[in-house]
Amino acid sequence: MPSFNSEANAYIKKLSDDRRKFLEAIRKIVFDVVPEAEETFQYKMPTYEYHGLLFSMASQKHHVGLYFCNEKSLAKFKDKLKGIDCGKGCLRFRKLEDVPLLLVKQILNQSVIDNENGES
Repeated sequence: MPSFNSEANAYIKKLSDDRRKFLEAIRKIVFDVVPEAEETFQYKMPTYEYHGLLFSMASQKHHVGLYFCNEKSLAKFKDKLKGIDCGKGCLRFRKLEDVPLLLVKQILNQSVIDNENGES
């Protein structure tokens, strides 16, 4: 069973209903993919560690940012990211319904593998 960080809980709890549901859904995906992940609160956002930094998420003014800490892992999915608002290490979405959940799981799985192999 995952252990939730108290600061991450407080951050998520203070959000609007739609944003709270969004982050809770992504949080569940993280723990489904990597139950051994440790939830922390870094850079003022919920952050997940597994063999190093793995993933962070934040509610921004106009979107939710999903931050993949291993940019090389994200780059391996470049062809599948067409049409998604992307930054160097992040994906941005306005609504949970817009998130390609299977793709997020695939990127997280790749990030786990890369972190375990010391590839960052």
